[in-house]
Amino acid sequence: MLLVGWDLAVTLPLPLGVAAHEGSTVLAGLNGLRLLRAAAWRRAGARPAT
Repeated sequence: MLLVGWDLAVTLPLPLGVAAHEGSTVLAGLNGLRLLRAAAWRRAGARPAT
């Protein structure tokens, strides 16, 4: 949200925008892997280690 506000208020440098986009893509992928891992434990009928 900070970068969106920055871009609307002033000009956001392109490298910073690209880095933020790639960072959010990595975070979305990692979150998906986390959700898959939890679902796999539930399907197997076991409880994941905490």
